[in-house]
Formats: sequence, C-alpha cells, structure tokens
Amino acid sequence: MNVFDYIAQFEATPGTIQASAQNQSGITTQLIFCGSAGIVIFALFCLIRPRWRTIYAPRMNMKKRKPPQLSNSFFGWLIPLLRISREEMLDKVGLDAVIMLDFVLMAIKIFGLCSFFGVVVLVPISATQGNQTDPLVSPVDRASITVITNGSRYLIAYLVFAYFFTIVTWFFLQQNYQTFIIVRSQYLLCHAKQLVCRSILVTGLPKSLRSDDALFEYFEKMVGVGKVESCHVMRYVDEIQKLVQKRAAILRNLERAYCSYLGNPCKLPGYDPQQGHWADTDRPADRSSSKVEPLQEKKPQAADDPFGKLRRPQIRTGFLGLCGSKVDAIKHYTHQFNTIDSQTREARSSERFKMSSVAFITFESMASALIASQITVSPVPFQCQTHEAMEPRDVLSGNIHIGKAQQVIRKVAVWVITIALVLFWLVPITFISSFTSVNTLAKVAPTLLPFLQNPWIANLLQSIVPTLLVNIFMALLPMVFDSLGVLQGLHCRSHVAESTLSKYFFFLMFNVLLVFTIASTVLNTLLVVFKEPSTIANLLATTLPKVAPFFVNYTIMQAMLTMPLQLLLIGDIIVRTFSIHILAKTPRDVAEARSPNAFNYGAGYPAPMLIFVIVLEYSTIAPIILIAGLLYFCVTYLVYKYQFLYVFFRPYEAAGKLWMLVFPRIIVGMLLFQVTMVGLFILKRSILLGIMMVPLIVLTVIFKFSMDKAYRTNGLHIPIQLLRQKELSESCEDDQRARRRLGQWTTRFQQKLPRFRIYDRAKSLRQRNHRYILDEDNYSARPDAKTDYREPPMNLNPGVLDTGLRVYGNPFLVGALPQLWLPVKAHDKRAASSSRGTNC
Repeated sequence: MNVFDYIAQFEATPGTIQASAQNQSGITTQLIFCGSAGIVIFALFCLIRPRWRTIYAPRMNMKKRKPPQLSNSFFGWLIPLLRISREEMLDKVGLDAVIMLDFVLMAIKIFGLCSFFGVVVLVPISATQGNQTDPLVSPVDRASITVITNGSRYLIAYLVFAYFFTIVTWFFLQQNYQTFIIVRSQYLLCHAKQLVCRSILVTGLPKSLRSDDALFEYFEKMVGVGKVESCHVMRYVDEIQKLVQKRAAILRNLERAYCSYLGNPCKLPGYDPQQGHWADTDRPADRSSSKVEPLQEKKPQAADDPFGKLRRPQIRTGFLGLCGSKVDAIKHYTHQFNTIDSQTREARSSERFKMSSVAFITFESMASALIASQITVSPVPFQCQTHEAMEPRDVLSGNIHIGKAQQVIRKVAVWVITIALVLFWLVPITFISSFTSVNTLAKVAPTLLPFLQNPWIANLLQSIVPTLLVNIFMALLPMVFDSLGVLQGLHCRSHVAESTLSKYFFFLMFNVLLVFTIASTVLNTLLVVFKEPSTIANLLATTLPKVAPFFVNYTIMQAMLTMPLQLLLIGDIIVRTFSIHILAKTPRDVAEARSPNAFNYGAGYPAPMLIFVIVLEYSTIAPIILIAGLLYFCVTYLVYKYQFLYVFFRPYEAAGKLWMLVFPRIIVGMLLFQVTMVGLFILKRSILLGIMMVPLIVLTVIFKFSMDKAYRTNGLHIPIQLLRQKELSESCEDDQRARRRLGQWTTRFQQKLPRFRIYDRAKSLRQRNHRYILDEDNYSARPDAKTDYREPPMNLNPGVLDTGLRVYGNPFLVGALPQLWLPVKAHDKRAASSSRGTNC
C-alpha cells in the first residue's frame, strides 16, 4: 500500500477542517458557546488589563511616541481607543500597522453594506421560496441558495447580488488602494531626511567597485544623480560572527556561574553589582577599543560573606561537562571570556575584510535616492542593480551578500519544499492521529486496553488530542515559513514577512477552503482537476455549498472566541511564565523573557485574508455568513488596534508594502467566488444565468490589471513630483508664488483626507524628532526583583545587542556587544512583592 492509498482509506483525519465539517453543530449552539466564552474572556481582559501592564501595555513604558493613556475602568478604555485617529496612529506605531487596520476597516465597510442587502433580500427569498419541510436541512441551509428549486426565477436575485457584491468590493478595493498610495507617499515625505529614505541597495558590484571609496567616486561622478553622503560595501564577516556568538555564549555561562555563586537576587549584605570596572555597562558602543580592560574575577569580601559559607560553582572541562577534571566555574569562564573578547576586539578593529558584491549608498537627498533606485546604472546584465534600501535593523546580515543566481536556486528549492508541505502535510497528521484511535492503540499496546475502555479517556484520544495536534501544527507553520524565507536567501526581514504571507495564505486557501471541503484527500482533488479542468466550476458548486453551515460556524468561532483569546495573549503568558520561573537563571535571561513581542505581519495577515475570502465565497450561497464576517472584522479591528498601540513593538518599518501582496490575493478570492456561482447556476439548471456570470469574471481580471497599471508603480516608489513639491514648499515657505505652484494632485488628495495634514505634520515631526528612534531603543522598563534591564536583548542578531543599529554595516562588525551582567541586589520584601505584582 502506497502512502496515497493509506491516506485515502481515511474519510477524514480527526481534527481537520473536513472532519469538523462532517460534524456540523447548529448555529445556535455555536453562538451560545462561543458568545459566552468570548464575553467571559473579554471581561477577564478588562479586569486584568490595568493590573498587568508589562503584558497588556508595555508600550506605555516608551520614552517617546508613548500611546495615549487609557482609562483603568472596566469599559472606559473602549471609546477613547476607537477615537484615536489615523494621524496619531502613524506617529505612534508607523505605517505597517495603519495599512493593516485599513484593510480590516475596508472589510467592515464591504460586509456591513453587503450584509444589510443580503439579509434583507436574499434570506427572505430562501426562507419563503425554498424547501423548509425537510428535517435534515440545517438552519443555515434554510436561508441559503441550496433550498431554492432548480430553474426558479428567483435565482435572478442571486445573479444580481453577485454583481452587486463584486462591484461593492471593487469600489472599496480601489478606495483602499488609493488611500494606501496617498498615506504611504505622505508618510515617506514626513521622514524624507531619515537614513533609509536617502539610501539605496546596490547588488552585483564588479570587483573594481568593491571598496567604499571607488563606489563613492563612481556614483558621485559617473552616475551623477546627486551628491553622495556615504557608501558602505558589505564585508564578509563569517569568522567575526562566530567569534561574537561564541563570546556571547561564554558570557552567558559566566553570568550563570555568578548567579549560582551569589544568587539572583543576591542577598549578601554590602553587595553592589556596580562596584568595580568589571561591572561597568557604560563603556563605549564600539567594543573593539583596545582600552577596554579584561574582566577581573569578583571575590566577595569578608563583609559579603562573613561566615565563609558560599560554595564556589564547579564544572567539568570534558565533553558536554560530563567528564574531565573539575575546575572553578567563575575562573574558568572568566579566562575564556577574556581570551575570546580579546580575539573579537582585535578582529573587529581589523580593516582587512573580503568585500562582497552588495553595498548601501546614502545620498544627501531623498530625490537622488529615489531616482537612483529606478534607473539602469550599468550596461552589463545583473551588474550594479539598484533597489530601494531597507532599514539597517531590517537587514538580514547573513543573507545580504547572497547573489541573484544563488537566490534563484534557493527560491526554487524552497518553493518545492513549500508545495510538498502544502500537498502532503496530511501524511504526518494522519499517521499521528491514527495512534489516537482506541483500536489502533489496543493493537499496538494491548496492556493499555483497560485504560482505553474508560469513556473519558477514549473521548479525549478521539476528539481533543487530534484537534490539538492539528492546531499545534498550524501554530508552528508561520515559524516554518519564516525559516524557509531565511533559507531562500532573502535580504531583509520584511521580505521574509512577505514570503511568509504568500506561503501561509497559499497553504490556508488550498487546505482549509478547497481540499478539505472538496475531497477526502489531496490526491483525489488533484486527479479530478487535472483529468478534467472544465469540471472545476461544477466541483466547487457541488461541494462548497454542502459545508456552508460549517464555515458560518467557523467564522463565528473566529470572531467570538479566537480573536478574544488573542486579545488575552494566553500563549505569551504561558511561554513567558515558563521561561522566567523555569528557564531563566540570570538577570539577562529574565530581561529577555520579559521583553515585549514584535508583531509578525507575515503570519498576521493570512487569517483575516482567509476569512475575507470565505465570507466573499459564501456571500450569496449563505448570506447569513456576511453578518458573521462583519462581526469578525469588527472584533479584529478592536483587537489589532489595541495591540498595535499598546502591546506589540516594531523593530523595523516596511512602509506598508504588504498591501501589494494582499490586493492580488483578494482578487483571487473574488474569481473563486464568481467561478463557484457559474457552476451553481448551471447545477440549478439556469444555464443562461451561468453564462451571464462570465462577463463579471472578465471584468474582474480587467479591474485587477487596471489597478496595477494605475497604482502599482506609485505603491512601490513615491512620485518624484510630490517630493519636488515638498522641497519647493520647504525652501520657499514665504513665497506665495511658490505655494501656488504646489500641484493640483496633492491638493486634491489633501481634500480627500482632511484629517491627514501633510506638510504641517511633516514640519512638526521634523521639529520634534530629528532622528528616527526605534522601539527597542525607546523602551524603558522598571527594574524589579530579578533584573534591572541594564542591557537590551539580543533577538535580532545573536551576540549583538538590539540597540544602536542605525547605520548600514554588519552588526557583528559595528554593533554593540553585551558586557558582564551581574546578579541584582535584593530589595526589601515590599518592593519585591510590588514587582512580582506587575510582572509575569
């Protein structure tokens, strides 16, 4: 038996969408259960939100761009949160968050309008004209197109509403795309002086240009698009990277040894972690300076240990610390650290590095960078290709030197892995789920039969465990796709997020919406489609309406249970609590475990996009799903707006470019909806209505290409006219004639967005904040019983602190390195108790 036959013998894998679809619960039961649970979860959040600010409002500890203070009352925070304007959101959290909220708000407008007409017109038609006597028909089906008799004249209403829903979606998509262009352009104009806006990325450098001076002269004199401020050719620093990471590992071992020796917090009288140069954390950011003295071992004085009862930690020097002679751990790691630190400083101060074919060039003006990023510099193919630069902290230093040819090979390999994962992910899930079967376990382990006969254990194995396994796998998928993006050789984290969005949405669309509702296995679905492609419409129309009740329930569950649970951050609390109380031993471990999380847009977009496509797909089949979709996006807007403003940090800004990936995928969902309607009309013996749907498909394709033609270029690059007008406005603010020369294009868009004060806002931002401060540099945590938050974490580049990365260069070469972080001094019991009350 081959693997496909093995899968095919199971009608549905427990825990999957299809298995759930075969066991449909009533919409009333779903509403009662999910609604009750959601209300309890939301009430619990309102209760604990003001008490756990380190979990639910860490951004309130920011020194700059702190979000507005919300009321600590039970519901008093809701209205002020919803009243926070787009302009303030842009200033506090950046463009990526605003564009995602605009997508959610667009969905609210679309489904709010469509749900009114769908429920008022289509539901009464199904309720009065359909078959309402069959006891096997679910309540959702009684209000859907499936109960309309074949050939009924009332099917024309569904054709009209298919056109209506499509046109409404076109309108709001166009409005949202136009708003994206305007807001993105003006946001970039507000930050035109920043390093990233004045820089470009150059790949494919010939050997003659692989030096900072040569490249500077080439672009200054030969290219001639503007004055160059600086050039930095990326160096190969693999050996330094190994040294820096090894240095950090030894430093962690030394800190654990001190914590084992002194305790954390240290309760010795007279203990001062700041005493001595070995505890100095205010040394220069350039740790390569030869003036930094080596660490000296800290020995407690008599006052520290009056009874001499402190036991020195011992380790074995052999393999994995399991064999070899015992030595003093502090002396051993201090010697190792001094050696590796000296080697690291010497390597970082060297100027002999192999140059890569990638460089960053910074101009004195944004206009020069904008022009340089869109022109062809060299006549030689693939040589000196220019691109818009990403932020320094966005750069993946390990991938930035990977060339085009290697990237193509990696991309093909990664997509092969992705397609295999999408098609065959059911294999391991089915295999594991088979062992949750009572019969299978009884055959494999007969001794477990007495336990398996217990009804509670049998129900646990057959229902809860398979679903839990599937959910765990789905939760791990974004991390898998992130890893594949890095393996693909992408140059920056924002491109990895784009890659994750594409792959994860593809996975969800294929497996959740199509395969598990069309056939029992992937193979069956593919064989049908490949053998007779003309049957796609018939296949969709035959199978999708059958599981409409499930997807209504699924959308309700996402709206009333899943999103409130996301607001509660249960997973983060569990992981953080386990890390702090079980894994963390040193102040650095505790500080890193308590560091605020960053929102992964690549993993965050696909779920709302999938719900959007599902609701659109079933909008005319089961119009009641429109209400569930409206509820989902309303809750999602509230959850995401709160978390963007008060919870999640952003290590970099991608200027909302993910919308460029969202738009075409919404179009795919629209086409899927229209093809399904074609097949559905044909099945209902209304061939003429099916034919009349074909022009809508053609118009949707035309709409997509028209939007790309109109907006895509401006979405990728800020129009040079706006930049020139802004420069003219700044240089001639008192010249009335110059003001009149401001183009009608900008004036017209200002009128469309009256709350977004373009040039006044840009001026105020320049006055307030000349340098762009990243969130991790802007965060100020309160010291507690286990850590004093002396240094930032090392999340972006292991071995390098997440601070000071505001210039282009390899962080392992120019980044700030961690220093010895000794145990904190024990405070009085009241202070410690207060700290425990506000931290997890």
